Amino acid sequence: MKISKKVFDILFNLWLSLIMSFVMSLVLTAVNVGFNAGFFPAFLESFVISVVVSFLVIYVTLPLVAKWMGRIFQVG
Repeated sequence: MKISKKVFDILFNLWLSLIMSFVMSLVLTAVNVGFNAGFFPAFLESFVISVVVSFLVIYVTLPLVAKWMGRIFQVG
């Protein structure tokens, strides 16, 4: 399947934010709430908020970090 670089970047950022938010929300909710009746609602609330925040952070910072890394290191 062929997609543009812009669409690829958005999808990459979305998947990265989904995976990281899932893991972080799961771990932090388990630590703070424990595995009880309130776990799942607390996890879902945390997950939804963190996906939005992490997507925006990744969207802004990933190009900057890639640029900085390119200045510091040579690949290959």
